[in-house]
Amino acid sequence: MKSRNKNELGDFIKTQIKGLSSIPKENSEELIKNIINILVKKEGKVVISGIGKSGFVGKKIASTFLSFGLEASFLHPVEAFHGDLGMVRGCDTLICVSNSGETKELLRLLNNIPSECAVVTITGNKKSSLAEKSQFVLSYKVEDEGSPHNLAPMSSVIAAMAVGDFLAGSYAKVVNFSKKNFSKFHPSGFLNLKAASVATLMKSGKDIPKVSPSSSLKELIREMSGKKLGVTLVLEKGVLKGIITDGDLRRFFERSDFSFSAKAEKIMTKNPASIDKEKSLKEALDILEKKKITTLPVMDKKRIVGILHLHDVISYGKTN
Repeated sequence: MKSRNKNELGDFIKTQIKGLSSIPKENSEELIKNIINILVKKEGKVVISGIGKSGFVGKKIASTFLSFGLEASFLHPVEAFHGDLGMVRGCDTLICVSNSGETKELLRLLNNIPSECAVVTITGNKKSSLAEKSQFVLSYKVEDEGSPHNLAPMSSVIAAMAVGDFLAGSYAKVVNFSKKNFSKFHPSGFLNLKAASVATLMKSGKDIPKVSPSSSLKELIREMSGKKLGVTLVLEKGVLKGIITDGDLRRFFERSDFSFSAKAEKIMTKNPASIDKEKSLKEALDILEKKKITTLPVMDKKRIVGILHLHDVISYGKTN
């Protein structure tokens, strides 16, 4: 058995990077801008087509466009001639993915779509037949696939996917796609926690448990029990002075200076961790886990506007 080069993985990654590095050299900013303008102005959807490995790349690019709110579909070039050709309308943009640029199925597809349809080709050969038939050509240059005998498409697959994803990301920037928009299209799981803001889940107004520094032990216990969060904020003229949790109460009861006449300011934890209302739920979860706490006061600059509980964040991630 032939011994393996210890730096084989590093060499492979370098090969991929070389292919990716060719993309900005092959494509001008003006070209990207013109394609994005077409995507924005066209009233239809984006249809992406490819076969083999390029087909998998096309499906990934379509899903990225969908993530950014642009209607996108994948069309298999063979299935197109068995009933799916009607998917492509004159108001649509067709994106063809082909490393060689000579894929017969795609060339046949171009001869049978409405003439009004805008055509973009992503290819490793900008002098190919597909490139000649396309309105726009996005290219990359890959000399080494990084595979044995340079046969299996590897570097070219990564490069083509990068071009497509960059195109989708550029579109999102131009249309000012926001975190709120992203959350709308990703209502489930971890990505939604990154997209949704703290303000969407925090308790606010009368639901915020709060007492003053001079509040009695009885008053703060009543507030904590009534709001059912196991915590209360300590505010003075709207400014956060501290926080009191169930744990703070238990520790106070065990202290040698315990007294039933004690005020909130004697029991509270000063300078508690907090978070801005515009931060993501993922950022809030990171703080809660790092600090090993269950609640976060929510701020708008220096003003208290809400409170966020760990259990609500976890439930939101599971159910949305």
